[in-house]
Amino acid sequence: MLSSDQTQDHVSRLRAILDTALDAVVLMRADGTVADWNKVAERTFGWSREEAVDRYMADLIIPPQYREAHSQGLERYNRTGEGPVLDQRIEITALRKSGEEIPVELSITVTRAGGEDVFVGFLRDISVRLNSQRVLARQAREAELLFRLTRLAAETESIDEVLRSSLQAICELTGWPVGHALVVTQDRGELVSTDIWHGEEDERLAALRERTRTVPFAAGVGLPGQVLQTGEPQWMEDTAKNSSFIRKGLGYGAAFGFPIRGSGRDFAVLEFFTHERTPPDPELLLTVRTLGDQVGRVFERNRSLAELRQLNETLEQRVVERTAELLQAQDQLRQAQKMEAIGQLTGGVAHDFNNLLTIIRSSVDLLRRGEVPEERKRRYLDAISDTADRAAKLTAQLLAFARRQALKPEVFDVAERVQVVYDMVRTLLGSRVTLELDIDCPECFVEADIGQFETALINIAANARDAMEGQGRLCLSARVAQHIPAGPWHEAVEGEHVAISMSDTGRGMTRDVMEQIFEPFFTTKDVGKGTGLGLSQVYGFAKQSGGDVQVESEVGKGTVFTLYLPKAERPSTEDRDLGAGEGEKPWQRLCVLVVEDNKEVGEFAIQLLGELGHDARLAVDADQALAALEEHPTTFDMVFSDVVMPGMSGIELGREIRKRWPAMRVVLTSGYSHILAQEGRHGFELLQKPYSVEGLTGVLRPS
Repeated sequence: MLSSDQTQDHVSRLRAILDTALDAVVLMRADGTVADWNKVAERTFGWSREEAVDRYMADLIIPPQYREAHSQGLERYNRTGEGPVLDQRIEITALRKSGEEIPVELSITVTRAGGEDVFVGFLRDISVRLNSQRVLARQAREAELLFRLTRLAAETESIDEVLRSSLQAICELTGWPVGHALVVTQDRGELVSTDIWHGEEDERLAALRERTRTVPFAAGVGLPGQVLQTGEPQWMEDTAKNSSFIRKGLGYGAAFGFPIRGSGRDFAVLEFFTHERTPPDPELLLTVRTLGDQVGRVFERNRSLAELRQLNETLEQRVVERTAELLQAQDQLRQAQKMEAIGQLTGGVAHDFNNLLTIIRSSVDLLRRGEVPEERKRRYLDAISDTADRAAKLTAQLLAFARRQALKPEVFDVAERVQVVYDMVRTLLGSRVTLELDIDCPECFVEADIGQFETALINIAANARDAMEGQGRLCLSARVAQHIPAGPWHEAVEGEHVAISMSDTGRGMTRDVMEQIFEPFFTTKDVGKGTGLGLSQVYGFAKQSGGDVQVESEVGKGTVFTLYLPKAERPSTEDRDLGAGEGEKPWQRLCVLVVEDNKEVGEFAIQLLGELGHDARLAVDADQALAALEEHPTTFDMVFSDVVMPGMSGIELGREIRKRWPAMRVVLTSGYSHILAQEGRHGFELLQKPYSVEGLTGVLRPS
């Protein structure tokens, strides 16, 4: 007889052997309780060994509907020594701790332990195998039906015949007795029944066909109408409460419809009727949907084949052209995505602004220290002022690139402005660069922001100077172009434009560099020698002005930048002489209504206006401003309003004031507004933020 320690050792070795098994192993006593089970059983059924041992196995892994049969089989074995499933391999349904039922493969044998019979069950989860078998069977059915449809498509050009065969195939697959096909001709907005049916001809089907013929189908009406409207499969039951089932009382319990999308103007709807009201299982729906997709491809292929016969002998060339267009479109998309490099933009902005803020913060801290000599105080104040100007310039360059700069367009002669820029560029380039001027349009007028135009040309010139390393030849030219030629990333644009070109003899650029030069903060220069925003400003100005900028370059030979702007009409003499001879009007004390939602900015504007000798009152939004004007219509001389505010914007406020108080002067101020950038100033004066005392003084002068 084994000692207690020997017995425990024997049990431990037995469990170790059980835990090496690949299947779930369950040991059950003759009374139906679990004697032991291994780790695979724990994973399979969710019960730990401690939870399972000594509990009735039926309560753990046998679904309720099978427990009576299990009890009867166990009782029979205990009475006769025979069991219906001993030493056999069978498939049954088992139960997990979570309540999920799973298919398992079971084999049972009986052994003796401790003087009593013990059932040893080997169980294997066969969910994956059965699912694979079902998938393979479904795929086999699909393959057979798809083969039939594909062969039919190869043999016929009749869409009606393909649809009829599709109805038959799906009815065979699903067991649905009746199928019907409709086709929507979208360019005429009509729903035309092809009157293609599949099903056993009887009185019920005849009544269904007649009802279908007399019902006026439209989007959203009935089953096909809902499929047409939603573009999604629909399951509809014939119940008393379901008014959407318009073909009631014909003996069909439910109907199923799904769309088939073909090319061109046609949209097919296949609908099926069944006597049962049980929706199809998801796998069956997946199969039907797959078949529907294939039918759609057949539909499209047959239509394409019909169209192919109408193509002429130039088809191959047209395919080549279309392929080139697609490749070009992909390049354009890729370039547009690169231009939206938010990460690079954010990092560059943070870097540059942190540098500027460091100067301002340090200067302020030094000014706060006790007694600061007047000379140093002036130097610190100059540093703050200069840094603020640099920050404003940086913001303006960013807005220009993003095409969000509030431009001040006016009609001007390009030849005159190019001459002005020529004089500035000559100083910029230095004596070792030869500058040539070639203007081939004595009167080339455009409508654009003069300041941004000059800045763009100077930015191009600065880029050329660096590319030539201070020595070479730069040619500045202007001419009339009948169109903007197609470039690597855009199509040609028709219409007269003025083309301003700048060609240099620098080192040139590779294609990779050319694809990035207009991205903000991209630069090939050494650290500290360029912000990477100059050409971004050129790009943004050109696009926002309705034009474009193109670049051609060859490594080792040089680069040509061409700025295209839409050609404008020559301004009339009256326009050019407008305002001539008017002298500066004397200073006048004003009462200004300041409209600003930012408290700190508003209070500072009030203080600044007071320092300039004017009276001012603050309104935090447009509603408060209108209320003040209603209450005191003759008190205020002008309204000084921010553009971007909660609720009514500054432009909307200005329009309302212009409508109700036409004589009231309105001046807008903004650091950025997409409305101003896209639509202009709407006739209002604009003071850009950040503004200086001189700038504010200028707009306060009587108009």
